[in-house]
Amino acid sequence: MRGILSPFLATLGLLSVPAFAAPPAESPGDIRQSGFVYCVNGQVNTFNPQKAGSGLTVDTLAAQLYDRLLDVDPYTYRLVPELAESWETPDDGITWRFRLRQNVQFQHTRWFTPTRALNADDVVFSFQRIIDPKHPWHNVNGGSYPYFDSLQFADNVRSVRKLDNRTVEFRLRQPDASFLWHLATHYASVMSAEYAAALERSGDQEELDREPVGTGPFRLGEYRAGQYIRLLRHDAYWRGKPQMPQVVIDLGSGGTGRLSKLLTGECDVLAWPA
Repeated sequence: MRGILSPFLATLGLLSVPAFAAPPAESPGDIRQSGFVYCVNGQVNTFNPQKAGSGLTVDTLAAQLYDRLLDVDPYTYRLVPELAESWETPDDGITWRFRLRQNVQFQHTRWFTPTRALNADDVVFSFQRIIDPKHPWHNVNGGSYPYFDSLQFADNVRSVRKLDNRTVEFRLRQPDASFLWHLATHYASVMSAEYAAALERSGDQEELDREPVGTGPFRLGEYRAGQYIRLLRHDAYWRGKPQMPQVVIDLGSGGTGRLSKLLTGECDVLAWPA
């Protein structure tokens, strides 16, 4: 399994902002018996891709922790369904309606136990937080959403609303050929509105972006700033249970130190070899 590149995790850039406090550990045992080690140089200041500009959070972690409404086929570069099983525009690009998959489960973590599957409330929450400066969550952990801010995304999205539990409608101010592609980027992760509501009741809103709860194939098990991130298998993942119980992202070495780890067998996969 050892190699320079991996189809499971993309190579990534660096974040220069300070890392935040780590959640408590949850270890399923020897990584050599149940997963692999991915070596890269970087740190995180958020686990929410909406709040990140680039780097480890977007390029490596986003696709493991979260899903988006749409995805892009890596071979044909066509838009394909992800959380939205279908979509339509009844008026040539001003209105977009997305029909959500049924029975997509959120991750069970030490910090939150979901009581329901994904529904339209989660999509509305995720995007209203971005586009509406008056939304109660917009300024939590800062009012910056670098990718969407750079596109002036909010200027062209008039509204996001729930039509029923499985249908979400976006209304734009004018047609935008790139709109669907923005929803397919790793920045457009769908968060749990139920988790946000629980944090609001406890007064711990900042934890939404620090202790993630998504629908992706892996959940956060442990984070040690400057050392490693341990991802654990999401057994109820809607595409089917991932084959590996865990993946460890080794953050502890830079430059030739990482290459030495690859050669000595401490790393199975190495990003950006020096």
